[in-house]
Amino acid sequence: MLTRVFIAAILAGLAAGLVMTTIQNFRTTPLILQAEVYENANAHEHNTGENTAEHKKSEIDQATKEVESPEWQPEDGFERTAYGVLSDVIVGIGLAFVMLAASMLTNIPITPKNGALWGLVAFAIFTLSPAAGLPPELPAMPVADLQDRQIWWVATVVSGAIGVWLIAKKGGYIATIIALALFIAPHLIGTPQPSTHETAIPAHLIQEFVANSMFMMAVTWIVVGTGLGFSMKSQKLVEE
Repeated sequence: MLTRVFIAAILAGLAAGLVMTTIQNFRTTPLILQAEVYENANAHEHNTGENTAEHKKSEIDQATKEVESPEWQPEDGFERTAYGVLSDVIVGIGLAFVMLAASMLTNIPITPKNGALWGLVAFAIFTLSPAAGLPPELPAMPVADLQDRQIWWVATVVSGAIGVWLIAKKGGYIATIIALALFIAPHLIGTPQPSTHETAIPAHLIQEFVANSMFMMAVTWIVVGTGLGFSMKSQKLVEE
């Protein structure tokens, strides 16, 4: 049985990863490349404004270090695309295993009929609720401390998951009220904020990136849920 579950997750994750890659190539990657232009231009202006000997010496030292131990990165073209596809497929498989774990813990099977609903619920827990406080970020955007953001994100996801579990397994007005309170609580506490919100990236570019990133994750989660439903059925792990 474990082998069949593993195969079901691989199949669903593969489909989700390919869908994620496709959306990235057409919707989010072009926006990231545009943001990098603003990032590089801003860095150039900053560097040209500093002409002290100390700054020049630090630039030379940094350049020497980079020559001695350059950071590896994939070449543009096929290599970069291949690594992008691979990373997206790995993410998709990871999401599939997370959803399978939730199904086993709640004892609610994932079927072809409810797979899309599973995806929407997972999107609300893992993407929509956290993004209400910490939206997707483009390069060069100011951000708060990484550890603070991670703690807030985990707390938001856990509270949201507990809220959904209460609605799914308990039901009733009291459980629903508690669930809503759990969803709202992290946002009432507040999200970690950067020291400054100034950025060279235009507001419309940020808005487009957030919208497209959310769209990408919504579709990806729905594909994960739907793919798991059909792959679980094909492996005869569910009846519907």
